[in-house]
Amino acid sequence: MNRKNIFSLLVVGLFLILSINFVSSAITVVSPANYSNFSGAFGPLVFFNVSYINGTDFTDATNVTFYYNLTGVWTKIGSATPALGCSKAVAGSLESCNVSLNLSGLTDGFYSINATLANLSTVGTAGANNYLLYGATGFGVATKIMFDSTPPNVSFSGITNTINNGNYSGIKHANVTVNDALIGLSSVYFNVTYANGTQISFTKALSTTAPYYNITLNTSTLYDGLYNLTVYANDTLNNLNKSQSIQITVDNSVPTATLACTPVNANRGQSVTCTCSGGFGVSGVSTGTFTDTGNPDDTTIGTFTASTFTRTFTSSNTGTFTPSCTVTSNAGISVTATTTYAVILTSSNPSTNSGSTTTTTPAIPVTTTQAFTTITPSTPVTMSNFGTDTVKQIQIEVSQTATNANVQVDRYTSKPAAVLVDKTDSYSYLHIITQNLTDKLSKATMTIQVNKTWVSGKGLAKGEVALYRYDESTNVWSLLPTTFSSEDSNYYTYNVVLDHFSYFAIAPNKAAVTQNPSPTPNAKGEFLGLSYWAWVAIVVVILIIGGGFALKKKLKK
Repeated sequence: MNRKNIFSLLVVGLFLILSINFVSSAITVVSPANYSNFSGAFGPLVFFNVSYINGTDFTDATNVTFYYNLTGVWTKIGSATPALGCSKAVAGSLESCNVSLNLSGLTDGFYSINATLANLSTVGTAGANNYLLYGATGFGVATKIMFDSTPPNVSFSGITNTINNGNYSGIKHANVTVNDALIGLSSVYFNVTYANGTQISFTKALSTTAPYYNITLNTSTLYDGLYNLTVYANDTLNNLNKSQSIQITVDNSVPTATLACTPVNANRGQSVTCTCSGGFGVSGVSTGTFTDTGNPDDTTIGTFTASTFTRTFTSSNTGTFTPSCTVTSNAGISVTATTTYAVILTSSNPSTNSGSTTTTTPAIPVTTTQAFTTITPSTPVTMSNFGTDTVKQIQIEVSQTATNANVQVDRYTSKPAAVLVDKTDSYSYLHIITQNLTDKLSKATMTIQVNKTWVSGKGLAKGEVALYRYDESTNVWSLLPTTFSSEDSNYYTYNVVLDHFSYFAIAPNKAAVTQNPSPTPNAKGEFLGLSYWAWVAIVVVILIIGGGFALKKKLKK
């Protein structure tokens, strides 16, 4: 090797040695890690650290300065102080320069990060010989960190809207829309409290379709009243949004409805006034509907939002009419009441001069209604608000769950107009009407009670009373199995199992009552318990005795 080549090698070697102080891929950024995420939720300070082999990668670093780039302009974040930021030891050891920098002023976004190392030889020379960490291990121009201090966005809307000051009953789904612009969501919770803030539940929400989150809220487990729903939404950096809250009203009370028409027996051309009143829970009335379409003179359906509705009309048509009134609470629960009134034809009697009139009066029932929010196959319900006579209670069992069921029982003292065939000697007539129950009814056990005075007045034993069902298609009364249950000082009580509802009558269970018959010979040849031959012998003895007395008297003469 000639001197020229040796000199060239020495120059190259010297250049490489000097370059170690300025460019080396062994310099490593330890913190922050590539694609790290930061948030103000962890505090404003972030730890920055660069490591190197002293004397190999860089010599006796005294300072490190970090820069960020969000919009194309490099901006200084901060530097380590010479006294504290960089360690210096013997050549060949692993050293570091680090500093905790305040990022609280950063806006949310993805940042590129660069760093500059300096030693004593660069002090006083602005920017001279600074080591810019382009391409350092795990770091460089493409290196990113994310800064995100914004909580997720929450709004009460979604698959099914959940609104502030809404009214709810039964099982409902509370829904929210949750979005996070940068890092993504970690969890969404619903906090349910009473109006005073006392917590009832804290439930993690589910999401089947982003960005919608929901929980199932069974309001039947809650008391009627006001409740707060607050959403806690966290992103993966623990930025928390708990500011979204609404207040709802829970109302599972079944409204009450009453309907009365006066007069109950109106003359043709006379005014009739029907009044519907509703009683509601905490949510109040939503809508009411009055219907009397059976009367051609009152076909307009009335709607109302107040608690009372009144309709007055004049009827020229005669007959018995059954209007209805349905009221619905703001929580969506409805109940229907019906009543009956009659328009009768009053005509003068031409055979008299007294001005008297003849009036035909249809039967007017006593009506009892009861609504049931839910009836399940495992939980029968009992209707028992009838008073003291005729019907004591009805226990209802279903084959499948029935909701918003309504039962109406009309009690008549005489034959209803819709029944064409009278039931002889009836104690009472009944008509049972249901809503949302017919196709779900498994059986109903009706307990009836009959006044003892009526039973004894008909000459009946307590076991000779039964319930009959009327078939409107054949106009035939059918005897139902009726079981005597108990008695008190005034009533006999009976149970009857029903598979559907209709018109019913309580009446004797035999066609006629025998009225003390005259003695007649029976099929065995007996009369008053003695055989014919016994009676013949008695007659012969009487004749002999009578003949003996007669003969004795003749001989004395």
